[in-house]
This record gives sequence, C-alpha cells and structure tokens, in this order.
Amino acid sequence: MNVLTPVFIIGNPRSGTTLLRLMLTSHPEIMIPPECGFAMWFYDKYKKHDFSNDSEIKLSAFLDDLVTAKKIEHWRIDRNKLFRFLGECKPQTYAEVVAYVYIFYGKSISKEFSIWGDKNNFYLKYVDQIKELFPGAYFIHIVRDGRDIACSYRKIMKQKIDSDYAPKFPDNIKDIADDWTNNLKAIYDSFKRINFDNVLELRYEDLVLNPEETLKKVCELIGMQYHPGMLNYHELSEEKGGEPREFMQWKADNKKPVQTTSGKNYLLQLSQDEIIRFNKIAKDILSRYGYEH
Repeated sequence: MNVLTPVFIIGNPRSGTTLLRLMLTSHPEIMIPPECGFAMWFYDKYKKHDFSNDSEIKLSAFLDDLVTAKKIEHWRIDRNKLFRFLGECKPQTYAEVVAYVYIFYGKSISKEFSIWGDKNNFYLKYVDQIKELFPGAYFIHIVRDGRDIACSYRKIMKQKIDSDYAPKFPDNIKDIADDWTNNLKAIYDSFKRINFDNVLELRYEDLVLNPEETLKKVCELIGMQYHPGMLNYHELSEEKGGEPREFMQWKADNKKPVQTTSGKNYLLQLSQDEIIRFNKIAKDILSRYGYEH
C-alpha cells in the first residue's frame, strides 16, 4: 500500500458524500473513516515539520492537538497506542503522520485495506492544500442538483437535532443558491490546477439511479475492482466504520438501501418564484453539470 495516495471525497453538503463514503468503505480493500477534518485544521501548524528530528516530542505535541479535534472521539483512538504505532512507523513528514493516523484507525476496526481515504465537505475549499500534502491523491467530487439541496437544507433545519455537530444551513433561497454556486466554482477552479487523471466528478442522481455502473467508474479511478458488497453500505456498523449513531439524526437515509430517485424534489417543495431565482443565480453551474433550468 502506498500510504501517500489516498482518495478524497468532496462535495457541497447534502450532496451524497456520506452515502459515497459508506459505499466505498464497504469495499473490502477501501477504508474511509467518519469525517474529522484534523488534517487541514492542523495543516498550517505542522506542514513544515520534520518529524524525523525530536520525533517523540513532536509526535506527542501533535497528538495533544489531535485528541482535541472535533469529531475525533468517534474514531475511538487510544492515544498511547497511536503514539507507539507512530513511533514504529517513523513518519518524517506531516503527510506521513496524517496517513498513519488514518491507517491506525483502519487497523483499530480490524480492517484489511489497500487504500485509505477521507470525506469532509469543508475540504472543498482545501483542494490545493490537500494536493500539496498528497501530490498523488485522488479526488471524487459528487454533485447534486442545488435546488434539491435547498429542499434538503430546509428539511434538516426543521428537525430538532440534539447534537453539538448539528448542521447549520441557510434557509433563504438566494443564500442557498449563492452557497451552492460558490462551493462548486471553488472545486472546479481548484481542479483546473491539478492533474485531471486523478479526478472524477459524478452526479448524485446517477449514483442512486445506476449505483453499480457509477461505482465501477470510481473503482477504476483508484485501481480497484468493483465489489457487490459496496451496495450493502447500509449494514455497516459504527464499530466497523459506519456513521456515528449521533449523526443518524440527520443521516438516517444512509441506513436504508439505495433509494432510486431521479431527484427533482424541488418541483414540489419550492415555489415557482424560488425556482426562478435559484436558476438565475446558478444557471452556469446548473448547465455545467447537466441540470435543466
């Protein structure tokens, strides 16, 4: 396993990034943990560190930061065991430290794997930094019709969610359209600066309508064979890399088999005026990804 060639799933929130993560990590040779953005949170602090010198002191300082990272508690990491593991692996760069933390998590859930990966929605603003850290990384960008995302945002915001990590989304249609447009532009602009051979863009609608065909494209990108177990993602327990139970308050659909839908929920849930306003703001991005407007 080349520890420095991970796969990163990125996308606007509510685009199916979690669904895709679960599908991939249900593959026997792929391991992608629940989201925790520590790699970028501590990027500026550690990116130039040489961990080969004073390694115990530097690794200890890094672990002091790591255990404070939001959502890391869901990885159930034993700090002392991780410290010993990193000492055995002898990472020299921050990229290697990050990679070995992911690998340690995979081993902690008793998974054998050939490639590790990451899913964090906010990483859509950090493609350049990720590429600097992992030049050989793969990127999978999943896109969903922004008007259906507007419906999903509103549905989530109406729920009474008891979690410190409850998502917070805009409600106004202009704000949602601006948010979606800016996020997808940021990803597209970053992709123009990197090797497109390591990039795949796919649509959520295609994933749920033709999951096997779409997943075969993903597997081809990262040099894996498609495995039918990927469609059993909804059976994945938290202990084996599934979503934390706390997150099920807003991710409950991921405990169900693929729900084949062509989307277009917005036709019933948005007013005609809202659809017109969204289309006016986002027409270029809608066209780029093949959405009618």
